[in-house]
Amino acid sequence: MVKISPKFTPDKLSPGELADRIDVYEDRVRGWLLDCGHILNKHEHAGFGVLQAGLAYFEGFAVFSRGEDSRDKSRVFFKEGFEAVFPHICFLPTSVRDEFIDVMYYDGRCGLFHLGMARRRILLSDGDPVFRVHIDQADQSIAAILVDRYGFMRQIDEHLSSYVARLRDPSQVELHDRFERAWALAHQ
Repeated sequence: MVKISPKFTPDKLSPGELADRIDVYEDRVRGWLLDCGHILNKHEHAGFGVLQAGLAYFEGFAVFSRGEDSRDKSRVFFKEGFEAVFPHICFLPTSVRDEFIDVMYYDGRCGLFHLGMARRRILLSDGDPVFRVHIDQADQSIAAILVDRYGFMRQIDEHLSSYVARLRDPSQVELHDRFERAWALAHQ
């Protein structure tokens, strides 16, 4: 049997209503990324696998939120998605926020996706808050970001639920239009 998401077969998209595409989108993101991260979180040494599943969310969310392709703009889309999920970082001074997101993008996302391991400034550490930043006293740059993998996945999960609820609101016409454009891009 062919599945287009964990719960759905291609029949779900026939006749192709917006509500069906939203259901499939949510099921794909939740079932193929976030649920996998939650399952991995049960294993002591799976933290970077959890982080990789979560880091895959941000750029994709921005694609659907904007309704445009991220080709050659991966970092920009990642940043936008990351700030949407973790809005409290927007209150940081711009230079600190940009460096923080650069570390999450380059050392975290790019390290895990391209090298199969995070680079040196991404570390795991359980417990609140989700992020703890260590500053290099010599040059005041970020020496390390410690990530609580449980809180990280929880916050992404909550963001997805909120986004999908807004998508299901019939008054969100512009949000629907952007979603539909991204859906078409993903299914060319």
